[in-house]
Amino acid sequence: MRKSILVNSDRDGTLNFDNNFYLGSQEDWKEKLEYMPGVFSGARILRGIPGLYHFIASNQSGVALAKLSLERAEEVTRHIAQEIAVQGGRIDGFFICPFVGREYADKAIGKGNVVNPNYVQDDHPDSKPKTGMLEKSAASMKRRLDEFQVYTIGDRLSDVQFGLNGGG
Repeated sequence: MRKSILVNSDRDGTLNFDNNFYLGSQEDWKEKLEYMPGVFSGARILRGIPGLYHFIASNQSGVALAKLSLERAEEVTRHIAQEIAVQGGRIDGFFICPFVGREYADKAIGKGNVVNPNYVQDDHPDSKPKTGMLEKSAASMKRRLDEFQVYTIGDRLSDVQFGLNGGG
C-alpha cells in the first residue's frame, strides 16, 4: 500500500518573508506581511497531489521573548493558512512551538530582551529539530508518523534536520 504524504512547511522565511521584526508584534502586521515568491502556486500544486497533507510547523521564539502572545502567533499563522486557501492551496493545520532553551534565553537576556519564563524549557519535544510538531501533524490525521512519507520545507538547517529526524 502506498503511504500518504505529510508535508510540513516552516512559516517565517519560507511561506512569508522573515523581516526580523517578529510578525504579529505590531498592530499593523497584516500590512507588513509579504509572501515568498511561489508560495501560492506551490501550495496549489501540493493540493492537487492525492493523499498529501500539508501543515505549517513553526518555532516562534518571539513568544518566549515577550514580543508577541501565543494567541497572536496563532492568529498570524491562521491568517497565512486562510490566505493560502483563498489562493487555491490548502493547509490542513498548523503547530507552533513558543519554547526556547535556557541558553537561548540567557543570550536574549544578555542582549537586553525580556524573556517569559513560562516558555523557557530545554529540549522541548516540539522545538525543531525535535519531531513533536511532525508527530502532532500525523496524529491530527489519526495516524502515526511512520505511516507517512515525510517532507519538510524550510529555510534553516533545523528545518532539514526536523524532516530527517522524522524519517523524511
